Amino acid sequence: MKSRIGIFVVFLAVSTLALGMLGMISTVASAQEIMVNAIPERSEKPLPLYGINTMNTKGPPWSDKSFRDMAASLHFKIARYPGGNIAELWDWRKGWFVDTDAQGQIGGFTMPDNFRTMKYSPSGFPEFKMLVDETHCDAVFVLNMVTRNLDDQIEMLKYAQSIGIPIKWVELGNEYNNTGSAGRKKYVLPQDYGTTSRNWITAIKEHFPNAKIAVIGGNRQSPSLKDWNSIVLTEAPNADAIVAHLYPFPSKVLDSNGINYEKLFSAFKEDYDRQGFNAVNKNIWITEYNIHWAYVPNVEPTQRKIIQQYAFTWGQALAIILMTSEATTITGAVPPQMIVEHGISNWENFAAIQTYSGPLRILPAGMGYKAWADASNNKTSLRQIHFQISANGYANDFDLLGWQFNSPQSGNTSLLVNFTSNPISVDVSALGETAKTYYDVKHADKNKLINSDADVISERIAVTNHKIQLPPYSIATL
Repeated sequence: MKSRIGIFVVFLAVSTLALGMLGMISTVASAQEIMVNAIPERSEKPLPLYGINTMNTKGPPWSDKSFRDMAASLHFKIARYPGGNIAELWDWRKGWFVDTDAQGQIGGFTMPDNFRTMKYSPSGFPEFKMLVDETHCDAVFVLNMVTRNLDDQIEMLKYAQSIGIPIKWVELGNEYNNTGSAGRKKYVLPQDYGTTSRNWITAIKEHFPNAKIAVIGGNRQSPSLKDWNSIVLTEAPNADAIVAHLYPFPSKVLDSNGINYEKLFSAFKEDYDRQGFNAVNKNIWITEYNIHWAYVPNVEPTQRKIIQQYAFTWGQALAIILMTSEATTITGAVPPQMIVEHGISNWENFAAIQTYSGPLRILPAGMGYKAWADASNNKTSLRQIHFQISANGYANDFDLLGWQFNSPQSGNTSLLVNFTSNPISVDVSALGETAKTYYDVKHADKNKLINSDADVISERIAVTNHKIQLPPYSIATL
């Protein structure tokens, strides 16, 4: 074995030089073992608040302890309430949708039929407080600027504070820049939304001076919205942050072998740049992200279902980790203050937990999120790990990814992910983990449908001579 590996390393170094010193792992023939050195960055960065949307109108309420316990096992540090597109139609007193007339109208807006017919599941502050208490997480509140007024929303924040939920983070609405949204109809121009936001921020900070408040972000193709970010921030200079939602389309990330991680990596950055966030000089909160499994246009139903099935494969677990990593680095030298994954429940293609079709279970998106959150749990800083494959060549993040999460109290935890079909041997000497004698690894075929933990191979393996082995499509923690 040693002689074969040695010959391979020489071959790899020569090939790397010939092809620009980067990204050789994905070009190696499948099943050949690759040897790399794990090299951590010298400097550490503050750990963002990694969280999840808690829109939970199609599952059991948070008063259901089995569901609450499963959610708490994901170790999120911030919960977005009430969630995304329900926010503009949310009545916090009811913990449910606002009342409408017989035609589903309220203030000139029409409530979608699926909201009107949805079976009531208590989702108010009493239930949400149970989740906050068990997880000890922060809350980011998405305000209703469409069917409720400023006084009502300030009263909501006061009530949340009165029951023990600190008011630290506030979002002013959700995706009002999207065509067809209720917010888009009310705030016809970005100037309208920006001016209103400025007034709301001033008023909210009179009551909650330490709260950080973010406005909706994301340029759109429409001529009136192409400069959304700059116009809104000009009108609301008192905003602390601007919000990004990143959803690469399946058509841009899939190939004949399912999720293509190089394509996903590129599409995620492309979506960020397309919405103009690369030109924003303001803290960016990423409060939604995933592959946009709902957006599969111009495809007949059978083919759409085949495409959407990739959301239930092991490949989706790895995809969530890749997107979480990229969200952590995409804003530049300073990570976002918060990075919030799409959702804990509701539509199963987006959900972390299956809640309304069969028994409760963690879905692949939840498995990927949990791997990241477990590794970063109770940590305060992080630094990326790079993988040296030759004298001057390093692996691409979409081939081999690593992060080390650190805390003076609990020490270090390293997370390493192999996105390739090749087994990889990693020398971890430089990670400072020499006292650790074993590591945990989970792996499966990338396109295997995952119905439970039993469908994933989980192993605890001894560290040998400061080296660990990463099977194809694997997640390892050390």
